[in-house]
Amino acid sequence: MKKRKREIILCFIIIVLILCININIVLVAYASEQTNIFNSEELSVPVEELDLGDYRREMIVGETQLLNITVIPIEADDQTLSYASSDLEVARVNGIGRISAMAEGSTTITVSCGDISESFNLEVSSITEEPDTTIAVTDIELQDFNDELHVGETITLSPTVFPIDATDQSITYKSSDAAIATISPSGIIEGISSGKVTIYISAGDYTKEVPLNVKVKTSGIKVNRDYILLKPGKVFTLESRVVPSNASAKIIKYKSLDTQIATVSKNGLIEAIDNGYTSIIVSNDEISTVVTVIVDQHAQAENVPVDNDSSQEAIKIVYPHKVGADEFEYINENMLKYFYENEEYLTIEGDKYTIKINGSDIVNYSNEFYTMIDFKEEPEGISFELNQRKNLCGTINLIIHDIELGNHLYLYNDAKDKYYLIQTKDISRLTLDTPGKYIITMDKLTGFNIRLWVVICVFIIFIGLVTVYIVVKKRHWFW
Repeated sequence: MKKRKREIILCFIIIVLILCININIVLVAYASEQTNIFNSEELSVPVEELDLGDYRREMIVGETQLLNITVIPIEADDQTLSYASSDLEVARVNGIGRISAMAEGSTTITVSCGDISESFNLEVSSITEEPDTTIAVTDIELQDFNDELHVGETITLSPTVFPIDATDQSITYKSSDAAIATISPSGIIEGISSGKVTIYISAGDYTKEVPLNVKVKTSGIKVNRDYILLKPGKVFTLESRVVPSNASAKIIKYKSLDTQIATVSKNGLIEAIDNGYTSIIVSNDEISTVVTVIVDQHAQAENVPVDNDSSQEAIKIVYPHKVGADEFEYINENMLKYFYENEEYLTIEGDKYTIKINGSDIVNYSNEFYTMIDFKEEPEGISFELNQRKNLCGTINLIIHDIELGNHLYLYNDAKDKYYLIQTKDISRLTLDTPGKYIITMDKLTGFNIRLWVVICVFIIFIGLVTVYIVVKKRHWFW
């Protein structure tokens, strides 16, 4: 009995121990589960923002682009992205973010991750614009342009477009007032009437404005006396006017070549100072004439009119034998006639040149002589123009100094549009009897004065080459 009782107690104890162990296991599992739930809630990272990266808002039909989306923060638990297009006929987007442009139009592309979404507008076009390769004109330059022109005369423009590789090189011209000056499509300006005008030169989208002053050229200056006889201390007033009366250069200037003999004011009042003779230069900006003043204390008063003590006796006119080109732009008919009749030399000093005219060489003193010579550097050599291409009074001697010259002299023929070689012994001392454009070159110009023997030599060489060719060929034929 006691033995059975102990067995029962032992079984009960074992059962209690088993129950305690099971209860402890259950409690430990529950505590672990609660801990995991707490830790899970504490470590969860939500999505805050979506970075769309670099993408294009414009596409061409048939193009594709792949979106590169970044979830922020990068440690967010939810990294699943979804894509959508508001108009599938315009553009479609697949599950990895590749957009395909389907048709012309506009659609909205939306990217989502959890509760966060970003979108942008996409324009799809069907025309591809070609890149603009046009080189724009930035400037137009003119060479040797004179901003003054006389009525009835012409000048030709020589514009250069910059940059030299500009797309549009075609040049057009326009005058602001065709009543003052006209311009042809080839750039030839003609003076019509006096006044100021603007010439417009256009290339591409660039226009250059060139101001031009058109003047009426002075043909002469008339004075009330070509020579004057005065006693020392006496005065005489010159009265001068330009011809034609509508000439643009109306302001007349006076200058005495020897103020110790006689002086002249800006209004033409001559005052005799001492015995002798001098010349008064009467000029405007274009032409000049000479008045001879003789001062003689023995002049007879009875032969002198009461006004201004000037004489009407036949007095020989005296012209200076050496003048400057800046003072005498033109040598007029009266002056040329004086040297022709007296067979005397006239020397004209210019910039880098001297002109000598022998009165005995003058054949037509009515042909006025233009004294200004402008030496220009050209690709072929040094060029200059003689007497504005108008007939000369006769043979003139031109001495050139302080200029590097060549060895050959050419004269341009306007009618045939070519240069002709002029034989000369000394290139720095020229004797010329023909007006026009000359050019001095180091080497002979190609294409001029081809001699017959050169042609013959070329022909003989050609025949020789043909003969050698035939001989060589015949040897191969016999072989």
